[in-house]
Amino acid sequence: MTGDIAAAAGGCHLFSGCGFPSPGQQDFNFQTLFTIGAWHVTKPELIAILCALIAIVSAAVGVFTVLRASGARRSESLHASSRTPVILVRIS
Repeated sequence: MTGDIAAAAGGCHLFSGCGFPSPGQQDFNFQTLFTIGAWHVTKPELIAILCALIAIVSAAVGVFTVLRASGARRSESLHASSRTPVILVRIS
């Protein structure tokens, strides 16, 4: 941190005119967390992959839960409609 930035950070308030240093390329150069082959995985990539997996899994669970529930209702109605009345006749 340079002296100008440290001085600006200490006494700088909103609308005081002291300014704020713009972010540079070093602020967006993320460090590698781990590598998979030639792919160097960074923290933003890992967060994006985890969020996508959570969204996909929750959508799949929701869809399959609805399908399973509607399938159970459908099979109950099929069993109820396919029953034929049984008439017991006693022959003496």
